[in-house]
Amino acid sequence: MRTDSADLPWHRVIRATGRPAPHLASEQLELLRSEGVPAADGRVPMSGSARHDFGRPEPVTPSET
Repeated sequence: MRTDSADLPWHRVIRATGRPAPHLASEQLELLRSEGVPAADGRVPMSGSARHDFGRPEPVTPSET
């Protein structure tokens, strides 16, 4: 079990509005930019590339089982 969250990428958690945590905004945006995440006007644009596609599996139809 993990007891230390020092290696947890907390800076990747962004609100749905694209705004970072207010008390960590500058550090969070700096870390995101260092990973190539676009940020402008204090927020990350949440359309398109900012969201991760977890690759939902295609639904299986009853005839395929």
